[in-house]
Amino acid sequence: MQNSVTSYTQRCLQARHRFRICMCVGLAVAALTATFSTSAASPPALLPDQEAAARLLTIGGEGFRIRETDHYTLAYDTSYEALRPLIGRLEGTYDAIWRFCEANGLGVRLPASRLEVLLFARYEDFAEYLAGIGLRAGSVAGAYDPRTNVSAFCHVESSPGLAQINGQIEQVQKRLKRLKGRESGASARERREHLRRHLSKLRLQRDALTKKFNRLVIQHEAAHQMLFNVGVHVHWADNPLWLTEGMACQFEVPQAGSARPMGRINHLRLADFRDALGASPDVKSFSEEVYEEALASRHLVPLVDLITDDELFTGQERDVVFRYAQAWALVYYLHHRHRKEFVTYLRRLGTRKPGEHVAWQRKIEEFESAFGKPDEAFQRRWITYMLELRFDRREAGR
Repeated sequence: MQNSVTSYTQRCLQARHRFRICMCVGLAVAALTATFSTSAASPPALLPDQEAAARLLTIGGEGFRIRETDHYTLAYDTSYEALRPLIGRLEGTYDAIWRFCEANGLGVRLPASRLEVLLFARYEDFAEYLAGIGLRAGSVAGAYDPRTNVSAFCHVESSPGLAQINGQIEQVQKRLKRLKGRESGASARERREHLRRHLSKLRLQRDALTKKFNRLVIQHEAAHQMLFNVGVHVHWADNPLWLTEGMACQFEVPQAGSARPMGRINHLRLADFRDALGASPDVKSFSEEVYEEALASRHLVPLVDLITDDELFTGQERDVVFRYAQAWALVYYLHHRHRKEFVTYLRRLGTRKPGEHVAWQRKIEEFESAFGKPDEAFQRRWITYMLELRFDRREAGR
């Protein structure tokens, strides 16, 4: 299963060549001010859109049905039991982002209609849908297409990441069935017990992969779609990928019940960030040798490169995982340590024009005007702060 590389980034870079503009779509949101509203109003329900429902049914084809929620129109060909968890993730992400925007007085707009989502029972059908809109599925299991404003997912059990482990579980179950009642004695009981323990272990692994899928695919793509539709960023503007992807990563962690919107640590991304640095997840500081080695290997990229080079988010999967972790970490740091400046920065980005190319020097100047020079001293303060955060191995799946 794809760990952190979603098709959203691939589409951004592909579309730059197709349309000759940056295709980074609305993802960043303004940072918290000095005070927080812990009881921001829930987002109002949206009216149903019959045209949207008909359009989704046409895309899905035979066997698809429509389900309406307060904020989504969903077309699916799975069972309703398979759809329910997706609805919970979507609505939870929608609510968290709405409360975040309300708490910061962003003055966002309501989406024009309920957001549109497709859920495919079979991965092959999902991949065929992506190919039909000019995208390659690869190992991707979820995607938000800003051109159609539709998010699409395959059922988690049919996703590539779970296919192998589901096959292993099936084989163990068959072996247990063959042994049942056919053999007796201590040796047979020992073999059956061994298989049961192995089956239990495989199921726990599948549960962990499912949890990761829900966060890194569903909630990540839902955040892209929601934040674009409430107008946080300008459609088709040249928004930096470190910011758009870093903000989506914030909402991979369920924020329900948090004392402040977007306040919870994404421990999976924190673990990846420390991996990029070459540090143990439990360390509280870094040595000069480790730091220099991380930079030399390009597992950790200089802050200036992260801010200006969107191409960093393509390439080898391991490297891209590190970039996503750094993007999450930088947004988290700015959000918690430079809140007022972050608001100013995001509002400035909101004045960018659709289709306008933003040179790397301007990107540096905009960042510097808000936070100061993105130099070595800044980078070291940032890394030090991230290493001092409490790390939860269990939440990170370590």
